[in-house]
Amino acid sequence: MVGYRYYETVGAPVRYPFGHGLSYTTFETSDLDVTVTGDDTAVVAVTVTNTGRRAGKHVVQVYIATKAGPVRRPARELRAFTKVALDPGESVRVELPLDRRAFAYYDVEDSRWAVAPGEYTVQIGESAARIVAERTITLAGESVARPLSRTSSVKDWFGHPTVGPLLMQELTANLTDEQKEQAEDYAHMLRMVESMPMKQFLGFAGLGLSDGTVDRLIELSERTSSGATG
Repeated sequence: MVGYRYYETVGAPVRYPFGHGLSYTTFETSDLDVTVTGDDTAVVAVTVTNTGRRAGKHVVQVYIATKAGPVRRPARELRAFTKVALDPGESVRVELPLDRRAFAYYDVEDSRWAVAPGEYTVQIGESAARIVAERTITLAGESVARPLSRTSSVKDWFGHPTVGPLLMQELTANLTDEQKEQAEDYAHMLRMVESMPMKQFLGFAGLGLSDGTVDRLIELSERTSSGATG
C-alpha cells in the first residue's frame, strides 16, 4: 500500500496520478487481448494508435487487479510497461508477457511468493487512475493447504481446498428449503464474518455442527497439509 497503490485503494484523488504524462499528441488503445499461457502466466496484446497530428511517444501500462488469495491486495499494481514511438496516424501491436510474479503475493508463513487461484483483471492504464481497457482471466494458481484449528478464521476454513467444500456441505445439509433458496444471502453473511475465528462462528445457534465433525475436518486439514491421503 505504498504510493499509488495506497491512493487508488482508498480512493484518494491526486493532482498527478502515477504514470500520468503530457504530450503534444493523443493516443488510443484498442483490441486488448489477454491469453493465459499457464497456471500462473499470461500474455497481453494491445493496439496503440497515434490519433493526433504530431509524432509522439506513449507508455503502455499494464496493471493487475485482484481479490484472489488470503491477503488484502491494492486496487491495482503495475506489472508491465513499454514505450512506443508513433508518427501521426500510425498504429502498433504491442505484446507484453506476464510471468508468475505479476500475479503473486508474498506468503509470510512460507516466506515465498505465491499465486492464488482465482480471477485477475488485466488493465491498460493511461495512468494508475485512468483505466482505458481491461479483461478478466482465471488462473489455476496454486492451492496452499494449511492445518486448520478452531482459532483459524472463517475465511481460512471455507477457503481450504479440501475442507471448505465439505464444510459447506455440512452446513447446507442443515438448512431448510427456504434457506437454501436464499443461498446468495447466506453467502453474503459468510463474507461479512470471514475474519471471525471459527470457534466463535460455531457458537451461532442453528449451525448444527458437532464437535466430532469439527475434529474430523481439522484432522483432514492436517493430513492434507502433510501430504497424506485417505
